[in-house]
Amino acid sequence: MMREVIFVFLIPLSLPFIQANGEVQPEPRLVILGAGGIGKSTLANVLLGCSPDGQDCPFENDYEEDTCRKEITFETGKWLGTGDPFTLVNTPDIGCSDGNKDELLSFLKSNANSTNIFLLTFNGEQDGITDTKKELLREIVTLVGKNFLRHVVLEFTHWPHDHDSEIKRASDGKDETWKLQTYNQAVRDMFDINIVLGGLFIDSNALTAKDEWEHAAFKRDTSNLWEKMTNQRSFQFIGAENVAGELQDLKDKLSKLRKDYAKTKQDLETVTQNLELVTTDAKLHQISISSDDAKISKISADVANVNEHVTKQNSMLTDMTTDIGGLRSDFTKTLSELPKQLMPIGSIIGWRGPTLGKPFLPEGWQLCDGKKITSGPLKDQLTPAINNIDRNFGGKFLRGATDFKEWTYQGQMIHQHKHDIYDPGHTHADSGHTHGYQDEVVNYSADQDARIFLNGNWAKYYNNFKSTDTAYSPISSSKTGITETEVSSGDYAGMEARPKNMAVHWIMRIL
Repeated sequence: MMREVIFVFLIPLSLPFIQANGEVQPEPRLVILGAGGIGKSTLANVLLGCSPDGQDCPFENDYEEDTCRKEITFETGKWLGTGDPFTLVNTPDIGCSDGNKDELLSFLKSNANSTNIFLLTFNGEQDGITDTKKELLREIVTLVGKNFLRHVVLEFTHWPHDHDSEIKRASDGKDETWKLQTYNQAVRDMFDINIVLGGLFIDSNALTAKDEWEHAAFKRDTSNLWEKMTNQRSFQFIGAENVAGELQDLKDKLSKLRKDYAKTKQDLETVTQNLELVTTDAKLHQISISSDDAKISKISADVANVNEHVTKQNSMLTDMTTDIGGLRSDFTKTLSELPKQLMPIGSIIGWRGPTLGKPFLPEGWQLCDGKKITSGPLKDQLTPAINNIDRNFGGKFLRGATDFKEWTYQGQMIHQHKHDIYDPGHTHADSGHTHGYQDEVVNYSADQDARIFLNGNWAKYYNNFKSTDTAYSPISSSKTGITETEVSSGDYAGMEARPKNMAVHWIMRIL
């Protein structure tokens, strides 16, 4: 039984970007969208290596409040004037008129069929997406599908990067992070889609400034834009309603063929019945053989015509079935390419590792084990060695980095601290002591009755006991100045400092 299936999807195709003169423009390709007066043309000139003042540059930047840029301009040049060739498309100003908007939508559908990035520009000094731009985004998405948003990068002009401006935005709480979060939330609310658009803050006047912060920010953001342009696959916009319409036409034709076939079959049965009736009637009534032959010939011709018609209908039915099979094959191929479109080359994710029935890495991925990359744009470079290569040291965590320190390792580290030890000091007490001695006295003029003979003389003898004064040692209290606080490592001591975690294999997309 034939099953009827309708597919609605956006088909990305890599088709050449061709101007009216037949010249194929180089890749990558960038389309700049935005309102008038916010610096679109100035930015376009700077990306082509021209001066911000617009002199001798391909795009005029003499915007006036009452004027409106209505034309679509193509330009080919070298990135920043010295890099690789690319194509830049400067579009009409958004919000000029409905006709201008219709022209832009027609351009997106008919001409920009192989664009890598749509750079949607905003005035960085303003907060929020205007109603005009919201309406344009809705119409573009209606025309080509929500997948268009995956090729959009936000750009905020009038965003100086000098030190004073950075400090002021930080104190106001309206820095780059706040800006991107605000605009991404608006897009998610508009289309009910979980998507995070990348953002850039290229200041067209940075190269003429003397501030090193301006130069560093310009180099960072222009490098990021070039990377996004070269890594993003080009594609043609074929709206979901176009594909659905084509499939619906095929469905209607198939339904009509089935009805025609059923009617033809019924007619054949009727003709066959009539033939049998005629034959029977001829036998029963013995009608003239010539008359019967004429009728039989006519009926046979009718049968032959019906059979020919049925054969043609069956052939058409086979062709339709083949067409539907081809559409299914295209859809399956497109579906298999979606993961590669969603994650850029160089993305690193955690992978559970080999499981039953699936012992190998997914196609286009390589383990982060410090070995050479085998193919793709990063070929011969080394993958980051962040898996558990040396069993004495565990695998490495990933963490965010500044734009100048990505792809570098950080060794183990413990936060700087100190331990205090407390000693209250001590004292020594001395209560004093005495020393005794005996004094012998001889009196040679004493009475004879109490005399003793001493040293050949008669003398009187007696003892006289004395003692010395009490003395104390000069001992005083002193302190070492040492204090002590008890330190305990608990039950989780070991050779590493780490939080709770689960081990995975880090893998990186290379194709």
